[in-house]
Amino acid sequence: MAASASMRIRTEWREGECLLRLALRHPMAPERESEAGVRTPAHFIERIVVTHGGETLLVGHWGPGISQNPYLEFAFAGAARGDEIVIEWQDNRGGTDRLVARL
Repeated sequence: MAASASMRIRTEWREGECLLRLALRHPMAPERESEAGVRTPAHFIERIVVTHGGETLLVGHWGPGISQNPYLEFAFAGAARGDEIVIEWQDNRGGTDRLVARL
């Protein structure tokens, strides 16, 4: 398992494919206004990108409709043990995180 400040990944090998499980820690909060009229601005991941061997595997354009602490799982072919995978995200407030891990 590899981890960064906001991400953890696990991989599993199945029938020649790599199954990637990604858990993110982020509030993913929509804009809210209290009964007293106090506005809380939205805070959510806007873009997530997963690359393997210089090739983009996944680009996600997310919004405030995604739940808090999102979980993403997908499988892909063409990977080998020890290959490098890079996961990056950026949120609507300019926050970012990047994880470089070996499969």
